[in-house]
Amino acid sequence: MTFRNGSIDEEEPTHKLVTQSPSGVKDWDEEGIIGVENRAMEVILDHGSTVHVELDPAHGQFETLRNKLTQVPESDRIFVASEHEHRAVLPEDRTSVDSLLEIQADDTDEWTDRLFNIEAFAVLSDQSWTYRSVPHETHIREINTAGHDGLVEELYKTLEQLRGATVKPFDGS
Repeated sequence: MTFRNGSIDEEEPTHKLVTQSPSGVKDWDEEGIIGVENRAMEVILDHGSTVHVELDPAHGQFETLRNKLTQVPESDRIFVASEHEHRAVLPEDRTSVDSLLEIQADDTDEWTDRLFNIEAFAVLSDQSWTYRSVPHETHIREINTAGHDGLVEELYKTLEQLRGATVKPFDGS
């Protein structure tokens, strides 16, 4: 994921969300890559004030979200080459964000949209960024805990019952 210079790229990640799906687990299962990220988002969204999302127009909810969320003007975009970047304000737009992330098991269109048609996703706080992700690139699920006391502990507790899911200190790889 590439951020525009001068946006949120100055702060380095402190942790990363790690998912190693056990054999036989599908991406949309609770222990799959989408399920784990969604569980983590339940916690992370509580630590954010805005969400920026880059949506592919092929996304099933594109028109609905385009009408509910604010399109980010080019001067305020945080993603490089972003044409369809929208902003949600938390907690006011939390329902729209949750709707964007949630999927019904075995609904091919929803999990495909969630994994491939959300091109980039970032949760920002007043101080900095809290989370940034390219959903189909599981190695880009970065967390910045600076100024968010207790966030890592909350994530550990939320993820501890999911096999292969955890939060690890960021080592650059």
